[in-house]
Amino acid sequence: MTIIGVEVNGMPLLVADTRYTTSFYKAFMNYCIENYPIRNNNSKVLKSRFKTEQNHPEFKRARAYKRIVGHNGIYYSTYNDNIRKKVIMEEIAAELGMNLRIITGNNP
Repeated sequence: MTIIGVEVNGMPLLVADTRYTTSFYKAFMNYCIENYPIRNNNSKVLKSRFKTEQNHPEFKRARAYKRIVGHNGIYYSTYNDNIRKKVIMEEIAAELGMNLRIITGNNP
């Protein structure tokens, strides 16, 4: 399974770099950081995915493999397989009350 498109509240997320699942995942996570109160939110779902420290201990292996991405002072891990990235996006969207549509395709 590969993510080939993401729509949030009816609007497609634009991806500047190569269109891979991780590109759409990053675009989604950055969109959340820019448009929702992530930093001071008490949600367990959001706290488990977004951190204010790049070297937070919960990132575990993601730190060793340099899979931590920072955006506007908030950090998240991209160290997950494609299916898990889709699940994470769905959990975050549900928590934030956004309408999320993930378009998937088969691996080439």
